[in-house]
Amino acid sequence: MEYDYDLEDDAELFSWVVSLSNEPSYRTTVTVQGVMLHLLVGYNTRNKSRWIIITDKSGNIILRQTFLKHRKICELEPVSHRYNLKHYVTLRLIDNNKTVSSEHDYLNWGDNFNLCFVGYEYELEERLQKNIRINLVGN
Repeated sequence: MEYDYDLEDDAELFSWVVSLSNEPSYRTTVTVQGVMLHLLVGYNTRNKSRWIIITDKSGNIILRQTFLKHRKICELEPVSHRYNLKHYVTLRLIDNNKTVSSEHDYLNWGDNFNLCFVGYEYELEERLQKNIRINLVGN
């Protein structure tokens, strides 16, 4: 095996921003790096939090039901690698000067946040792992 010296030049981080609705429960579709994803979004009145489930067009789970909060990073399931995605989702403040308390009610989250998909092509992860393996064990 040969060390991949082009990896640094090819590495590119992508970010997709999705506007959110204040509806307590809704479905929407987004395209991330050319892949159509279906989002099911809900609101839990007990803990005042939002949850999301992400699936592909065939109904495969890309992200299991997960509660989202500001600054929480939620990695996509490994099935997303089929689509060459190595991404996570997080909430990003629309106004960076605003502060969010631990008691924040996420019902009207569309007023304060965007959903962001951040990551790179999974193929780059494989190339990186190969370089690490060569550095550590020589093959």
